[in-house]
Amino acid sequence: MGKDNLDEIRFLAETFRQAIENYIDTHTPITQLLLRFPRGNCQLTSGFLQKFLFENGIETDLLLEQSVCREDMETHSWLLFNDEIIIDITGDEFKARNDKYKYDIPVYVGPMDSFHKLFTINRREPYNDLGTSNYVLPVERNNNMDYEEIKKIALKIMQNTKT
Repeated sequence: MGKDNLDEIRFLAETFRQAIENYIDTHTPITQLLLRFPRGNCQLTSGFLQKFLFENGIETDLLLEQSVCREDMETHSWLLFNDEIIIDITGDEFKARNDKYKYDIPVYVGPMDSFHKLFTINRREPYNDLGTSNYVLPVERNNNMDYEEIKKIALKIMQNTKT
């Protein structure tokens, strides 16, 4: 994978995260779960990001993970590009932890790190052109209005960045 691809993915992921935060600050989300962002939003917003990346020519798989230690009962979701690059825009949902799950990076784009190694793949979903991964909360239903508004904000941020 070239540095340009990685830089583009990082830019899109950071832009999308910023758009989610802006949306929550300026709108009343239809999907009330978004009000807790990033806590408890890894699957939903990773699905949104997966669609956004797909629309920008980048195909990813959505990984639904569970902790390696079953007694921990932790779950987390993120995207995987080319079977090697993690794209995680909600890792900081674990920032208040005081154990091995403490993680405070809001947007991580890179190879497997020690935090993500704490989880094992429970399910892997490629994006499909119907609008979402098969397993993620359906982007094409009620969540679609939230997604479309977040996307508008992201596109505006991207346009302002280029000028």
